[in-house]
Amino acid sequence: KRARKLAEVQTSKVVRRAAFIELNLTGKIDYDETKSANIVAHFSGRVEKLFANYTGMYVEKGTHLAEIFGPDLYINQREILIAHSSLLNAEQEKVIEVKNKLLKTYNSVMSKMRVLGFTKEQIQKVIDRGTVSDTLVLYTPISGTIINKNIVQGQYFEKGQDLFIISNLNDLWLNLDAYELDLPFLKYGQKVIFEVDAVPGKKFEGKIIFIEPILNKETRTSNVRVVIDNSERVLKPGMFVKATVSVQVGEK
Repeated sequence: KRARKLAEVQTSKVVRRAAFIELNLTGKIDYDETKSANIVAHFSGRVEKLFANYTGMYVEKGTHLAEIFGPDLYINQREILIAHSSLLNAEQEKVIEVKNKLLKTYNSVMSKMRVLGFTKEQIQKVIDRGTVSDTLVLYTPISGTIINKNIVQGQYFEKGQDLFIISNLNDLWLNLDAYELDLPFLKYGQKVIFEVDAVPGKKFEGKIIFIEPILNKETRTSNVRVVIDNSERVLKPGMFVKATVSVQVGEK
């Protein structure tokens, strides 16, 4: 006993516990696609005025982004004014068959204008104003940061072209590359701890929300997506990340 005391030997009871290891993963931060809006051109035209004129600009929901010209906008607005006027006249005459027919025409023109990018409020303004224009103002449907701007003032664009991408950066995605040997240990909801070079010494965390079911044949990796809280706006899309995941490898 005296010898053991002098040697400062410590003992403990042998118990069975779960074994854990840490997986080291690398990846990159990206914006959350579920909290983003892609502003697409629904017709060919030209940018008359550009109000949101730089990437990184924060815009509130309903902010005007640009005023765009389209050769068909004048015609479509004339159609809605004619359809609305005809419908009002039919309601005064109280002819049900005519009224139903004109109502279908009115709704058809409304749908066509919505496809072109008009909001309900903009269509109502055209009707209330009683005049037409060959331009359309684009508004942002969400509050967020402009992370991609593909137009400049005076530029022509084609139908289907991406004009803006706006994202709410309060939540971000972390896309990690996991090798096929690591995949069996990764699960939905698992906590991920990570660091970025831009904020040395600080650890961030998130949870796995998606594991890609397909393996990349060249890299032998699958994408593991982690959702992270960025309410403090410290993290930015494009940052490289070193992450660790603590996983249980055995119950005994």
